[in-house]
Amino acid sequence: MLLPVHGLRLTLVLGSTLWLPFELVAQSDVPVAAPPVPPLHGPGWEHTEVAVGGVLHRLRSGELFGRRQAVTVLELDPHAVRLRVAATDPWSRRPTTQLVRDHGSAVAAINGGFFDTSNGTPSGVILQGGDLRHPATGRDGEGAVVVDAEGRAQLAVDLAPTALEHWHEGLSAWPVLLRDGALGRDGGFDPAGPRHPRSMIGWTAEGRRILLCAVDGRHDEAAGMTFHEQVLLLRGLGCVDALNLDGGGSTTLWTATGGGIANHPSDNRRFDSGGERAVANALVVLGRAVFVHDEERAEVSSGVAETCARDDAVGGDALQVRATSSEPAEVVFRLPVPRRTAATASWSLEIHLPGRSDDGDPQDLEVVLDEVVRAARPGADARWLEIGTRAPADEPAELRIRGREPGVMLLIDAVRTVEHERTDR
Repeated sequence: MLLPVHGLRLTLVLGSTLWLPFELVAQSDVPVAAPPVPPLHGPGWEHTEVAVGGVLHRLRSGELFGRRQAVTVLELDPHAVRLRVAATDPWSRRPTTQLVRDHGSAVAAINGGFFDTSNGTPSGVILQGGDLRHPATGRDGEGAVVVDAEGRAQLAVDLAPTALEHWHEGLSAWPVLLRDGALGRDGGFDPAGPRHPRSMIGWTAEGRRILLCAVDGRHDEAAGMTFHEQVLLLRGLGCVDALNLDGGGSTTLWTATGGGIANHPSDNRRFDSGGERAVANALVVLGRAVFVHDEERAEVSSGVAETCARDDAVGGDALQVRATSSEPAEVVFRLPVPRRTAATASWSLEIHLPGRSDDGDPQDLEVVLDEVVRAARPGADARWLEIGTRAPADEPAELRIRGREPGVMLLIDAVRTVEHERTDR
């Protein structure tokens, strides 16, 4: 019998490769030293781009923590996507792939929180459009994915109705696996706990990436995971916040352009995509802005560029271009406009501009999109300005922004392409 050993971790750094922690576990049929999770962007995973801002990763080896495993991870750029809650109305059950049909621009989805299998009534928070349709259960370890009006998601543990008033969408589940890098449960999770198919959502440090994870199970090709192993997996993938979602036969991860159902739902016990279970709610990923700042696809053709931090609706660094005394400042963005998909009709190109530059001068700009001149005079408040639309194409759109006069400084918070839903459905 193996004695439990707690709190021992070893981190190895070899060159530029970081091998994330392995831990000792107390389970008689699991190796004492759990091997590290392969780096997500390394050769241990297969990689498929499935949407703007979305990459699907599948574990290559088929083995993790000493067991056969089938793990699928959808990595999302939170700047490029927005999350929404899909739920039946009235309460009932529908497969995840049907729930996404209510969201025409959906690029991906994962099943959501727990529910009463007899009638589809949720077990926990369902918040949609600012309307709290169902409250939290109050059980220990319950947490929620909460989403603001812009589609930005984070983990919340205060699920009182007054706390949820500040959010636009949300759904709860349990347990919280990680919170600010620490275990979501005092004393950790039982390494000898049961293995099941698992769905989970995680956030990496500073919210740089959102991970939607599906772990298959109940089959010879996929053992499933314990809560303890979920924590090892998510920490190995760099997550600091994470929530377990409804699992078992509910576990379903779907992408619009990556072949549909990306994992192996277990209700039919066949290890294929045909075992999807009807559920009551899901997290839906919608295409939206692709933010482009100075360090990405930007070329300053006139003037001196520098970055400056700005605390505004966009966040992060802005691009500031100081003009010369003889020529107006000018910067060129080359923006990706993806090919048409089933969920895409067109893209608009927008810039986020404050009314004044940091030196206090009003901004008076000229914007050229694909050689067509368009004026852009922001108001007093920083806001998104639509420059024009573009059909999906292989070639990037060229957006040229320049001051109207020499000596005027440009200040550009961000540039983005925004997906528009089809109307011919």
